[in-house]
Amino acid sequence: MTQNHSDSAFALAVGLLQMGVVLLVLSAALGAGIHSVSGELSERVPTAEFDYEYDGATRTLSITHDGGEPIDAAALRVASAGDEAACRGGAWASGRVNAEDTCVLEGVPSNGTVRLVWDGGGPESAVLDVWAATRR
Repeated sequence: MTQNHSDSAFALAVGLLQMGVVLLVLSAALGAGIHSVSGELSERVPTAEFDYEYDGATRTLSITHDGGEPIDAAALRVASAGDEAACRGGAWASGRVNAEDTCVLEGVPSNGTVRLVWDGGGPESAVLDVWAATRR
């Protein structure tokens, strides 16, 4: 029995099609694996609202978590004029910052700017909110 050219061309086409399907499945599996690993490495930036009360006489700024997701206090920085500012007491010092938790900053100038910065534990960080004295 002899094999003609159309049979060998058909076999070649089927072989190439099978190889293409295998490559497609492998690339999909690899892509899904990479996506899942990268998703685990980076945390999602929390969403929250903040309320501010400034007292010019005492130069204190009260920052209150006004709703949204709780935020790990270790990942939340309060930056004022390029420096990190420390909150007095409460959940902002350690633990989780939940709705209604308040941070009090002292020595905030009347023309100051304060940023709430979330550090995601890796290279990621995001400014969650900004208070500027001119916004009052």
